[in-house]
Amino acid sequence: MLAADGPLDIFFAGGDAESRQRFAEFLESLGIRPLDAGGMESTHALEWAAILLMGLARNGSGFDVAFGAK
Repeated sequence: MLAADGPLDIFFAGGDAESRQRFAEFLESLGIRPLDAGGMESTHALEWAAILLMGLARNGSGFDVAFGAK
């Protein structure tokens, strides 16, 4: 998840395009911007991004750090 002075963004991935679309619609209904990263092949990248953010937070950057997308 990402938050920086604006709407919350969530990267997500999954195996079924229809399920991803339904999940994106659900997130939008909550006022969250869904960022569809694609199929199951993308899940490892999202997991490693989270691990990187946790490592940065633990080692001095704090928890006020995020990835962004335009």
